[in-house]
Amino acid sequence: MILQRLVVRHPTAIPGGTVTDQFQISFVTKGKLTEPAIQESAEDDLEGEATIAEYTFMGSLIIREVIKDLIPKGIKQAKVVLLSGTSAGGTGVLLNIERVASQLEQLGAETQVRGLVDSGWFIESKQQRSPNCPETVSCSPEDAIKIGLRLWNGVVPDRCRQLYKRGEEWQCFFGHKLYSTLTSPLFVVQWLFDEEQLRVENIYMGGQSLSEEQWQYIQNLGRELKNSLRDVTAVFAPSCLSHTVITKSNWMSFQVRGTSLPRALHCWDRSLEATRNNRTPAKGCPFHLVDTCQWPQCNPTCPALVDQATQQELTLLQMLVAMGLDLQKLGLDPQGDGDSLASMVSNVHYYFLFPPYCRTGIMVRMNVLADALKCINNAEKRGKRQVLIRPCSKVIVRFLTVMMKHGYIGEFEIIDDHRAGKIVVNLTGRLNKCGVISPRFDLQLKDLEKWQNNLLPSRQFGYIVLTTSAGIMDHEEARRKHTGGKILGFFF
Repeated sequence: MILQRLVVRHPTAIPGGTVTDQFQISFVTKGKLTEPAIQESAEDDLEGEATIAEYTFMGSLIIREVIKDLIPKGIKQAKVVLLSGTSAGGTGVLLNIERVASQLEQLGAETQVRGLVDSGWFIESKQQRSPNCPETVSCSPEDAIKIGLRLWNGVVPDRCRQLYKRGEEWQCFFGHKLYSTLTSPLFVVQWLFDEEQLRVENIYMGGQSLSEEQWQYIQNLGRELKNSLRDVTAVFAPSCLSHTVITKSNWMSFQVRGTSLPRALHCWDRSLEATRNNRTPAKGCPFHLVDTCQWPQCNPTCPALVDQATQQELTLLQMLVAMGLDLQKLGLDPQGDGDSLASMVSNVHYYFLFPPYCRTGIMVRMNVLADALKCINNAEKRGKRQVLIRPCSKVIVRFLTVMMKHGYIGEFEIIDDHRAGKIVVNLTGRLNKCGVISPRFDLQLKDLEKWQNNLLPSRQFGYIVLTTSAGIMDHEEARRKHTGGKILGFFF
């Protein structure tokens, strides 16, 4: 089985925008990998129809012709066709997924069409603007969509169009209104504080001054987006200020409630396959992941905020101060001590950034290995180069040795402080997640495959660490030595 991809670029993020985005078709098939036949540009997410000429810029027509051209490449024999898009391309997925599924069904293909929408889930603007806006940049998204529908003879999915009277079809461009009419599986990836959504309200983080009303809107945006995603079956929504996820080089590092996007996509795929084969989906493999913390950047894995003038990384509070917001009026004293300030901003944020097992105070330690791995996890999420672990133990040292052998951490140094000892670990930025399994289940060789599926995001990615009669080792070494044992933990 091999994967083929075709990329169709969208030059606008939202009507009137300027960000280049992508609409991508991927399909799994058999045989030799060959290049897709065409790669066209699409005008934007206004999926119009027009008479076919030598060149066309209408999204729905391009996608239909692309599917036709992919028939000789084996798309009819594909098991799964995945439509993915970022920003405007994500909206394009919402608008075209049912049409593509219908087209392939008419061609006689037994293919499941799925959609991946990245940062294309917008909500309506709250600002009251003149309906007769002279330029699209001064229009609300609703008015810009209405103009586009009229100029390009835009089309929307039939089932959604039937819900609205004539002239109200523009509402089908919003995912929370369109989603209930879709029958094809859809995975939504969406920052809860999307920068493009903020720009619609003339809020530019790191650019202009920020009023208290705009700050209030930013907080409300997270709640509204969260509510709009409540009924979405498969979703990954971190509480971060950013735009687009899957096009970032570090997209695998973002997490929601300890689950990364690759892991969530893997769980979604497993659930769909189980449903197709009339099996019960596996438990403990989540793919509806929405951050519960309320503030922007309260997720410790969020992309860093950058000062546009100096290109220096900033904390959220530093950026708010730079944008002229009076934090004292909001009860946030930037001169206060770090602990109370962090607590006021977000108790959840403080807990994740400075968890109890990594603070300097004396704590009762229930599991020193679990505490050590959590410290490493959090340091990796914050982009640290080193992390200090205390106390030291033989189990921790041997677990770290297995991780270092596979390149997930750098070298580490054991320091004798005449107490319990401590370890300084060099980080490489490769680690996505590590943790312990408690209680330590017995693991026989015949059950190894099952535990790999439960704990690791995919085959040949990551390791399970066992304690055996021959010592502490990873699952591959245990398989080579034909020995079972007890599960200590995992990393990937």
